[in-house]
Amino acid sequence: GPIVPPMSSEADGLYRKGVQAQQAGKPAEAERWHRAGLELRHQLGDAPGEAKAAHILALLLHGLGRTGEAAELYRRALPLYRGSEQALGLADAAYQLADILSDKGDLAGADEMFRRSLAAQEGLFGHDDLMVQTLFGLARAAQKAGKLDTAQEHLARCLAIEERREAVENRVEILLRLSQVARDRGRRDEAEEFLRACRELGSESGE
Repeated sequence: GPIVPPMSSEADGLYRKGVQAQQAGKPAEAERWHRAGLELRHQLGDAPGEAKAAHILALLLHGLGRTGEAAELYRRALPLYRGSEQALGLADAAYQLADILSDKGDLAGADEMFRRSLAAQEGLFGHDDLMVQTLFGLARAAQKAGKLDTAQEHLARCLAIEERREAVENRVEILLRLSQVARDRGRRDEAEEFLRACRELGSESGE
């Protein structure tokens, strides 16, 4: 296997300290450890390690509402994720960045990143949650941009995954969104059908 440079174990230690501080509810301390780890991975020229370190710091800042800084770190991580073994990291970083861009109203940027996430997810198994979130994000961005046919296609794919998984709560949300899209397209009967399916699901789950 590859020879691990001794400093990389130091970077692992910094990562562990960062995670421990997060778990203890000390975000400022966690940020310091994760920044130190990121800097060390960069110095080592460890691209996969740097990608993960930028990603974890981005998730921390994203959760604290510091979306501008988080977006920069996701952007830093993306080109460093390489190869099929890092596809999930790439898919998640692109999804998270798309989510920030979508909230800021950058629909073209969001669409590009959601698609990049989707492409990275091809061939990944057992990550239906991320797939559904990505497709739903694409549908939301398409709806806002007035691309209603595209929005409906993405939502139909979401619904198919959630029907297979029997995820009732998510299906209700998707059916509501499908109803909105149908109404926006001037298809009232279709909109009513989606709402009816929604109500039936609600009553089935005993709500």
